[in-house]
Amino acid sequence: MDNKDIDAIKSQLKKNRSQSYFFLTLLIVSVLLTAYAFHEREKVIIELGEAKKHIQDSKSQLETKNKILKKLIDISEKSKEQLEGYTQKDSLLKEVNELITNSNAPIEINPDLPNLSKEA
Repeated sequence: MDNKDIDAIKSQLKKNRSQSYFFLTLLIVSVLLTAYAFHEREKVIIELGEAKKHIQDSKSQLETKNKILKKLIDISEKSKEQLEGYTQKDSLLKEVNELITNSNAPIEINPDLPNLSKEA
């Protein structure tokens, strides 16, 4: 081998070394980007788990509030049904009855008082 061949081989080795460093750098950058992406993925999975738990808690709270609301609606409807039969005269008679009942003074009650609220 002459000097020309040795220089060509050295030149080729230098070129190959440069390419090897370049590909090694690309490999390291790729590994780092993959590790970063995996780390970010894990953070997102944890956040999604927390969000799912929060949604479940909110759902159970809404179900509880919905049950309470249904009970209140039922009570309201029953009260409305009970009050629908009363007329203004009935309300006045009821208040008079309560005043008489709560009073300590002896009061003579008209026996026709219950019949006054009936409409003819």
